[in-house]
Amino acid sequence: MNALTNVQVIHQGGQPAFVVIPYEDYMNSIKSRQGDAIVPHAVVSLMIDEEMTIFKAWRTYKKLTQAQVAQAMGIAQSAVARIESGKHEPSLSTLKSYAKAIGVLPEQLDLSDN
Repeated sequence: MNALTNVQVIHQGGQPAFVVIPYEDYMNSIKSRQGDAIVPHAVVSLMIDEEMTIFKAWRTYKKLTQAQVAQAMGIAQSAVARIESGKHEPSLSTLKSYAKAIGVLPEQLDLSDN
């Protein structure tokens, strides 16, 4: 890993608050993280603001209906509703199937620290 040089730290109230780095360093850090399973801010906001499960938040973010996801998964719409309810933990195969149906990585549906 390359150590960052030419970094500017901005303080507020005597405490570090922001870091400014050269654009090239920023772009290199983005490129090195392309394999990471990230969750967009909009998805997290839906989870918090609208109290949605990560499944429903991703589906809403992707502008898909439960019926569309159900068709892609080969299951009933009511089964998608159960997955999105958050009342039970879906199996790994169901998680993978749901992820494929909405076009995300399975890791993007798991917010645990594992």
